[in-house]
Amino acid sequence: MERCHMEKSALRWLQFIGKEQVQTFQDNFAANYNISLCLLTIDGEPLTVWSNESLLCYKLQKNNSAECISYRKESIAAMLKKREPIIEYCYTGLAYFLHPIFRDHEIIAFFIGGMVSLSEEKDEIFDKFSVNYMKKSDLENILTFLSSILSMIHMPEEAEGVAAHNSYLHTQLMKKYGLTEREVSIIDFLMKRKTNIEIAGSLCLSEKTVKTHVSNVIRKMNVKNRIDVMLICQELDTKDVTR
Repeated sequence: MERCHMEKSALRWLQFIGKEQVQTFQDNFAANYNISLCLLTIDGEPLTVWSNESLLCYKLQKNNSAECISYRKESIAAMLKKREPIIEYCYTGLAYFLHPIFRDHEIIAFFIGGMVSLSEEKDEIFDKFSVNYMKKSDLENILTFLSSILSMIHMPEEAEGVAAHNSYLHTQLMKKYGLTEREVSIIDFLMKRKTNIEIAGSLCLSEKTVKTHVSNVIRKMNVKNRIDVMLICQELDTKDVTR
């Protein structure tokens, strides 16, 4: 899934839940556990306003943004690879977590939170900037609780691909014609009689790339044009209803 499309999915997720509701939840959650918390895109751009933002982090990012950005990118890469919540440490020793937000089995955004010290020893700089101290087990419990809350949020799958609304048709197209998931998603737009330009805009692809996908679909399905593709899909869809 392209990053442009993932950003759109993140915005749709936020719109579905309600940005104000997410911000209120975030503010209350951060205040209750005395941590910093924010929802970011997978590129690290804020989707909400930081809640209980760490004064130390704010100062560090202002004076040494390059190193902060570098650490954050490494953390995001680790989360994307593990595909699960993780706890990381920045170069100052502050601990923070990243919790992925999934849609269509892809990570589209994540909550980053914490900015706390897990050390048993007091630090003069941390004290100066009112950094919260806690045990690692406490931070893990906070992360677990956040996971349990997010797991209760069920958003309808993207209506981008055939799989989103017709798993049988999706399976048949891939099994019978060897189509890829992207090609199946292209077919869904063809069924809606969308033009190549419209498909390109919806999927953040170039028109040339869409044309290539459409050509591959026509070739693999051994038909002459888009209309034939639609007729075959309608026939398969009818079999799903009658089986």
